[in-house]
Amino acid sequence: MPNKVLVRIDNMNDTTKSGLYVDKSYNPGQHAPVKGVFIKSGKLVYTRDAQSKTMPWKVPMEAQEGDQVYFDYMAGLTSLGLDTAVNKATSYIIDGDSTYIIIWYWDLQVRIRNKEVYPLNGWVLIKPTEVKIDTTLDVPITLKNRDSYIWGNVAYKGCMIEEYKYEPWEGDHFDVAVGDGVVLRKNSSLYLNDTIHGTDAIDKMYLVQRNRIMAEWKE
Repeated sequence: MPNKVLVRIDNMNDTTKSGLYVDKSYNPGQHAPVKGVFIKSGKLVYTRDAQSKTMPWKVPMEAQEGDQVYFDYMAGLTSLGLDTAVNKATSYIIDGDSTYIIIWYWDLQVRIRNKEVYPLNGWVLIKPTEVKIDTTLDVPITLKNRDSYIWGNVAYKGCMIEEYKYEPWEGDHFDVAVGDGVVLRKNSSLYLNDTIHGTDAIDKMYLVQRNRIMAEWKE
């Protein structure tokens, strides 16, 4: 099926980092599975036709069988039928002790291959840092309150999005390099994994699209 991917979930986020059992009926989004193993996918199809169910942006296929992948938590909730606010449809398969979900390719956020971290679908991983006071800002708008924003450095990046289907999403106006200092709105980024479950270093990093980066800063 075009734009769909099959992912095997290895951790259902049923326990906390310390091993305590989690009641997932309370705040299920906080405990949704967000990573697994990429098994296979259909062909990526992109068109500017707003009425078609195709990729929302144009990117190359950059995942392959065996990659560990992170994906949007809402994709996991919907596939497993836990997102009751949307519908009760499910897209998962249980085979023995393994659970497989079917999600959209655009829900994939990061792949890990041979221990190499690589963001997918235009995402960038930002390592947070302290608020910078004595810096030079390359900003498109004036920042009136520095504490209202997230400050960090680019830790990992993948390819830029080539084109967006919907005009309001246009905006990958510039690329970034690993190590660059950037400024984000606090509501424009998210953690890769919830802090209750995240155990890897990248779980504590912010995930953001380039068009949500407000400014670059320099020492």
